[in-house]
Amino acid sequence: MEDPVADEYLVEMLDAIRENDADAAYDFFVEGYVERDDMEKTVDTLSTLWTYDEYDYKLVYKGIKSTVGTHGTVTYNERKYTVTVDDDSYTVTLSYIDDEGLVGFHMQF
Repeated sequence: MEDPVADEYLVEMLDAIRENDADAAYDFFVEGYVERDDMEKTVDTLSTLWTYDEYDYKLVYKGIKSTVGTHGTVTYNERKYTVTVDDDSYTVTLSYIDDEGLVGFHMQF
């Protein structure tokens, strides 16, 4: 299973979190899906937990969800990763819209 787009979002978000760079993290999201203040609080919290610059990751789930609304059909790509650091593993789930950006990012510690 591969998804280069999702892989890039994963790595860039983990880097932004490690560097406590809420602006970089915010820029990956589709406009209107997250408030900048909320992103700053979230990244600030996560950056105290995620301090790693070396890790391995494996894509373990690929899903697609389509929603029909007043603006047409929107297709969401959901991806789940296992991220491993030494003997610890974490689950990261992200969702994105093709050619637009992230609409969700969840880390489970």
